[in-house]
Amino acid sequence: MKKIFLMFLSLSVLFIIINAPVIFQEGNPIPLAVGIAKLHTTDQSVVKIDGENKRYVTKADSQGNQPFLDLMSSKKWVFKEQAGAGLFFTKGEKELIVESEMYTSKYRIYTLD
Repeated sequence: MKKIFLMFLSLSVLFIIINAPVIFQEGNPIPLAVGIAKLHTTDQSVVKIDGENKRYVTKADSQGNQPFLDLMSSKKWVFKEQAGAGLFFTKGEKELIVESEMYTSKYRIYTLD
């Protein structure tokens, strides 16, 4: 039993070491993991990630940015244009820049400026 536990522990540590760049690319992976879990356990297509920045996560699928654009529209932000990974919104006199980035091939993260 001890050997099985040590082998499992060793394989787990090796897995984390090999995949550390992906797992920790956004810093602490726990808030992001909670957000991804919410995507899969609720009917929400966009989930706010807990943390110091205003960040959201969506599934990267054929809908592209549309779920996030719908969320921003519901908050009265008007989509202006996209330049590269940046999405530009306006609300009256206010302007907002949102940076989007892929997190693995299955998820997209949006960071509000």
